[in-house]
Amino acid sequence: HKARVILPTSIPVEVDAICTCVGILLKLVIKLFNQQLFKAVKYWVRQKLKDMGIMCNKICLISIRIITLGCAISAFMVTTGFDTQTSFTMSCTRFDKTAGTTYSPYFKEKFTFNVEYPFKFTDQTLKSYRSCANPTGTRQATTYQNDYSFGAHFYAMTCLICAVYSMAVLVLCACARRPLWATIDMIGTIMLAIACPVATTVWAVTVHKIRHFANPCNLWRGLEFCSDPNTADSANPRGECYESNLGKWTMLNISQICGFVNVFLWTLSVWFVYRQTQSRGQQVSDQKVAPVLGKPKAWFGEQTPQLSRHKLGAGY
Repeated sequence: HKARVILPTSIPVEVDAICTCVGILLKLVIKLFNQQLFKAVKYWVRQKLKDMGIMCNKICLISIRIITLGCAISAFMVTTGFDTQTSFTMSCTRFDKTAGTTYSPYFKEKFTFNVEYPFKFTDQTLKSYRSCANPTGTRQATTYQNDYSFGAHFYAMTCLICAVYSMAVLVLCACARRPLWATIDMIGTIMLAIACPVATTVWAVTVHKIRHFANPCNLWRGLEFCSDPNTADSANPRGECYESNLGKWTMLNISQICGFVNVFLWTLSVWFVYRQTQSRGQQVSDQKVAPVLGKPKAWFGEQTPQLSRHKLGAGY
C-alpha cells in the first residue's frame, strides 16, 4: 500500500499573523528606502546642476575678462601711439588772357600739419605767403589754439585702468575664493561699466572734432592767401590752395571700435559677476543652515558639511 501524506487544509493563525507583520515591515522598509534614495538622488542632481551652472558662469566670466584685457590694451596702445599728417599745397599761377595760355606756377609750397597724441595743437604754427603779388614779403603766421588732450587722456587712462583691473581680477580669481572678493569685484565692475561708456562717448566726439579740425580745407580757411581776392578768377597771378594729404585715420577708428566693444563686455560682465556673487553667498548660506534643515544623507561619496556644537548654539 502506498503511504498517503495529508497536508493541513488551513494555516495556523499565529503563522498567518507573523507573515502579515513581516510583509508590512518589508513594505515600510522599501518605501522608506525609496523615499530616502529619491531625496538623495534629487539632491545630488540639483547640486551637480548648480555646480555646472557655477562653472559655466566662471568660464564665461574669465573669457570676458581675457577679451576685455586684449581690447583695453589695444585701445590704449593705438590711441597713445597714433600719428598722422595732413597737408595742403599753395601755388601761384600766371596766365595770358589774350592768348589763353597758362604758365607754370612760379612758386609752389606744401604745408604739413602733424596730428598725434595727445592732440594738442597749440604748438603748431603755419607761415604762408600773404599774396601771389608779393611772395618775398612778410609771411602770415597762423597759430592754432585747439586743444583736444582732455578727451584723449581721459579715454587712454580709462583703457589703462580697465586693462590693469582685468589682469588683477584674473589673478585674484585663481588665488582667492572668498565671498568678499566677489563683492569687491562686483563694485569695481559696476564702476568700470559706468566709466567705459562715458569715456568712449567723449572719445568718439573728440575724434570727430580732431578730424574736422585737421582737414586741409579747415586749416587754410583763415589764411589770407587762400581767400579773395588772391584766388579770384580776375587775379593774375592767381593763388590756389588744394588738398595734398587727408591723413590716415584707420587707427583712430580701430580705437573707437575697441572702446565700444569694451562697453559691451563690461556691461555683460555685470550680469556674470552678479551671478557669481549670488552663487557664493548661496553656498555660504547652505553650509550654515544645512544641519538645521536636515539635509539628506550624503550619497555617491559626497561629504555633508557639519558645524560644531558651539556654532550651532550661536545660531550659525
